[in-house]
Amino acid sequence: MKFEIKLEEFEKVEGKLTRFEERLALTKSSDQQALSDSFALIMTEDVRERFMSSPGTTTGGNVYGGVYWRKLSDSYLLRKPERANGKVLIDTTRLMSSFKIDSGELVSEFTDQYTYKFGTQVPYAEKLQKTWPVVVFHQELMVKLRDAYLSWAYKVFDENFYD
Repeated sequence: MKFEIKLEEFEKVEGKLTRFEERLALTKSSDQQALSDSFALIMTEDVRERFMSSPGTTTGGNVYGGVYWRKLSDSYLLRKPERANGKVLIDTTRLMSSFKIDSGELVSEFTDQYTYKFGTQVPYAEKLQKTWPVVVFHQELMVKLRDAYLSWAYKVFDENFYD
């Protein structure tokens, strides 16, 4: 038995691999939408987990993703005593609900082929993000996003590699 490797085959493969990034950038919008949808599912589930781990309004505490949500201020609780037995950021549920796929307020899109944007259009969300981080990049989330991207990229690669 004899096994031969022709060096020109390596050159062909190398040429195709160096064009891989260009190929990803030229993928059909339906392929890019599939990646955006995958990222949206991962991100919305991550945010949901954070809200579900919300601490009491009088204690504060760590939430999913490894960040701390402080308790509500005493002056706020004096103005709104009905919140004293509640959970941080879960009073009207508007912010939490805005992170659902079909909410109409969710922002989940690629602004170009290399930039993904995720968030909400709720007007006060940006201010709350500074005190009680809702969208948080942590190790577990990054692994899920990486795996989704690689799965998508391999699919695109398989469909477009051989031409």
